[in-house]
Amino acid sequence: MVINAKYLGALVGALIVLLILWLGWGATALIILGGIVGYLVGMYIEGELDLSSLQRRRQY
Repeated sequence: MVINAKYLGALVGALIVLLILWLGWGATALIILGGIVGYLVGMYIEGELDLSSLQRRRQY
């Protein structure tokens, strides 16, 4: 079964709303921030994120 990106986005949005209602704004923000940081670390470990190219882009 292939999940369409629209359905996946709707599912993630619903889960975020449920987290906000259940845990509150602060805890939900920390969970989302942790997920973003984990995603970036995973990209770096797999070699998809090149820090030298990011530094070059920042200089322009």
